[in-house]
Amino acid sequence: MNTNGTETKQTNGQSERPRCGDVFLFSHARTLSNVFCRLLSAQPGWVQSEYHFQEAFMFARSSFNWAPLTDITTEQREQFFDLFYQGMDALQKARDDAVAEGKHLLVKNHTFFVWEPSALSQIIWGGKKTSPLAVLPRQSVAEGVRTNGTIFSDEFLTSWKPVFLIRHPALVFESWYKAEIRVKPIDILDKTWSYMTTFRYSRQLYDWYMSSLCDDAKREMDKPRPIVVEADDILSGECLAEVCRQCGMDVEHIVYEWEKTNPNERKVLTERHFSYMGDLWASTGLDRSKSSEGLDMQVKYGKWKEEFGIVVADELYRLVEDAMPDFEYLKSKRI
Repeated sequence: MNTNGTETKQTNGQSERPRCGDVFLFSHARTLSNVFCRLLSAQPGWVQSEYHFQEAFMFARSSFNWAPLTDITTEQREQFFDLFYQGMDALQKARDDAVAEGKHLLVKNHTFFVWEPSALSQIIWGGKKTSPLAVLPRQSVAEGVRTNGTIFSDEFLTSWKPVFLIRHPALVFESWYKAEIRVKPIDILDKTWSYMTTFRYSRQLYDWYMSSLCDDAKREMDKPRPIVVEADDILSGECLAEVCRQCGMDVEHIVYEWEKTNPNERKVLTERHFSYMGDLWASTGLDRSKSSEGLDMQVKYGKWKEEFGIVVADELYRLVEDAMPDFEYLKSKRI
């Protein structure tokens, strides 16, 4: 029995964390997820681990541009699947290590990183549905039931406390586009970037979690209830106490100030990595100017036209309009 009254049990020869004992942060690029994790980085009895499937995801983009998995070479498919399994192994090891240390685990992965690959490819390119890929820990004896849209079994997903992080699409998409073009020019009309400009995956997974709370007789099950965190509420500090309460963390150990990070101390530093992380590394605390408070889309559109040209400005504006229903839906669920 652990401190919150839940029981740790053994499954397939490995320790299983108690329900809601570990947290899975389903983030999206440029939603201030790194700031969120920094704020929670000094929680006693907690460790963090992140981006276990990023390498597989980026390989798919660079190697076959998310073409249907039935159309790629055997070598590409094998390497892609192997990278996914390496990611699952790394995630499982992080969890096992946390168990061994008697600690809880906060894991972060962008929702689209863990979305089922054949479904992601079909959304981008269309065409026939192909057999889904379900990634399970190598120690698993049998495949679990999977009714959700990710690579994970239902049982695996419901063993975590899910947290969904969102931010106004205008700020997310603008920040993403700037981060990419600081490295090299990109074509914003390239539909293989579409996973970066939608909250559809987070919304679908949130709804799946909510639907899993009750059985067929509408009786509430002993499963984790998802929570939604909006980036503005992180910057204002309004949501942090409630996040701590629901996740079993200590509000007294939230980190509001930190030292700047020297990029030269990073073990692996690419130009793209620096483009995405540079602002955080140069910061010493929360930057409330990154809030969407007072955002005027017409003013923002005018700035985009001046900075990027009318083609990019028009597309950013369209993408924001398309993403707003999912964002507003999730925002209505925030704590």
